[in-house]
Amino acid sequence: MWSSAGPGTIPAMKEAATILRDSGIKVEQVSFPPKVANVEALERIQNVLIFGEAQASFLREYRTDRANLSAAICAIVENTSNYTYKERIGASDTYCNMRHIINNLAENYSAILTPSAVDEAPLGLDYMGSADFNIMWTGFHMPVINIPAFVGANGMPIGLSLVGPRFHDQQLLRSGKVLSETLMAQGGWKVGI
Repeated sequence: MWSSAGPGTIPAMKEAATILRDSGIKVEQVSFPPKVANVEALERIQNVLIFGEAQASFLREYRTDRANLSAAICAIVENTSNYTYKERIGASDTYCNMRHIINNLAENYSAILTPSAVDEAPLGLDYMGSADFNIMWTGFHMPVINIPAFVGANGMPIGLSLVGPRFHDQQLLRSGKVLSETLMAQGGWKVGI
């Protein structure tokens, strides 16, 4: 996923690590274990699962009001990707194993610092940005806190996320409060209402 990081996200991650280290917080760079590190395989598994769930979710609307659905939604329901039932079961089982591997990794840390999005938040409301960096945390059932700590070239936030182990939401909220205050105070983003 890191290859998707944009020109604002890369320095924001580096600056965040520096800010945290300078504040006396131990920061380690950690890679995914080999069974989870293959980005193409992870993306394929995620797509199989997401398309399968979306197919079931939109089936009723497809049957009752197909004309008002987008072509992309119709393609999902019609399974134009040709994902088989066997592929879906295999993807689910593999993702479950990956979930345990990543959770075991996360249990060694107060939080994992990761990009929230590919880059700076997009201008306007037409496009909300890519989910490349956060879709896996949802699939791994891990709690995530977004921290809009940095500012991009267009004055929009560059968010980073803190991720915790499964079922450790309160721990992440406590860690997140301390870490986010530090990052937001020094990262450049100002909250305005």
